[in-house]
Amino acid sequence: MHTLSGCFTLLCSIRLLYDKYRDKDALFEPPYSTFEPTKKERNVDAVNIIPGEDILYFDCRILPSHDVDRVLQDARELATTFEDEYGAKIEIEVTGRIDSAPPTRIDSDVVQLLMEAVKLLRGKEPHVGGIGGGTFANAFRSIGIPAAVWGTMDEMAHKVDEYARIENLVEDAKVFATMAML
Repeated sequence: MHTLSGCFTLLCSIRLLYDKYRDKDALFEPPYSTFEPTKKERNVDAVNIIPGEDILYFDCRILPSHDVDRVLQDARELATTFEDEYGAKIEIEVTGRIDSAPPTRIDSDVVQLLMEAVKLLRGKEPHVGGIGGGTFANAFRSIGIPAAVWGTMDEMAHKVDEYARIENLVEDAKVFATMAML
């Protein structure tokens, strides 16, 4: 029971990051930072064996207004508090990290041209927003090149049956070609 209550307490402690980093930015979906346990490695084969080691992964999507190093420092402080209370040993290892480059301004040429091309070819009012994941635009923005990401999708990203429709790719290529001619 002690192991289960300790694991539960650790997960609840991580939720404290939501309290500290609760700023909202309507540009993003979701409009707040997330700190979610997403994977647990298998560690023992039988249900009656208490594992000596647990490996948990958290997927954290942190708004660009927050310093990632500070968030990691806070997570490490929570881990230290948990270690002291339960006599556990916790190691925090970052397995993937992409810091946000400064965002492209909504009034930048690339965003305005993209919006104009989408309106012209698709007859739709584009939504300007950000996502809680990495795209190639971050690499461009990190070296000072304004960039915008856009595409037509069926919301199948990262799913078992992920796909892209050829007709969507063709129509998207037309939008990008139109941007170049505007």
